[in-house]
Amino acid sequence: GELINIKYRFLKPKDVRYIGEAGAEPWLFHEAGLGVAKEKGAVFISEGEIDAMSLWQMGVKNVISSGSGAQSYGPWIELIDPIKQVWIAYDNDGPGQSAAKDLADRIGLEKCRNVVYPEGTKDANDFLQGHDSNDLRELFAKSPPFYKYEFNNIPDVIADMISNPREYITTKFFPEVRIYKDNLTVLTGVTNSGKSS
Repeated sequence: GELINIKYRFLKPKDVRYIGEAGAEPWLFHEAGLGVAKEKGAVFISEGEIDAMSLWQMGVKNVISSGSGAQSYGPWIELIDPIKQVWIAYDNDGPGQSAAKDLADRIGLEKCRNVVYPEGTKDANDFLQGHDSNDLRELFAKSPPFYKYEFNNIPDVIADMISNPREYITTKFFPEVRIYKDNLTVLTGVTNSGKSS
């Protein structure tokens, strides 16, 4: 209900495809998607407005876009805090993937997944021109977490210790840390750094 920005997209090729009004506040595109996201417990963030509209047309109503480009963050990012799962669907190129990682760092890596398009596919709109909603669901399901390592549960660790007894164990999560029998190991870190995982 409040005018925050006016943005223009050039239809004919120019050096710049988008411009906005000077002094406008960076805000997200399709803020209503956050309401749906809170109900569903998940949000999809696209890099551009066209991608957000394309995903919305394919039935993804809990989608938003950073609105002013991949590196545009504003106070809206705090609105994502209560949402448990975040799929970041940025462009399938170096700058897009770098921006996706940066956004995941800001939101909290432990709850973010990276939507990775097939090779030769630029973004959501490009993907949806040759695929249907089932393909889209499969793409989302295969989206890897931003963590470098997959989680191994405690029973797996215990089974490994029983089947392969040794003086100490190491994990792929902390390769330089040795965990000895009868020792207490304490892990600490800043908020949203992935301690629980």
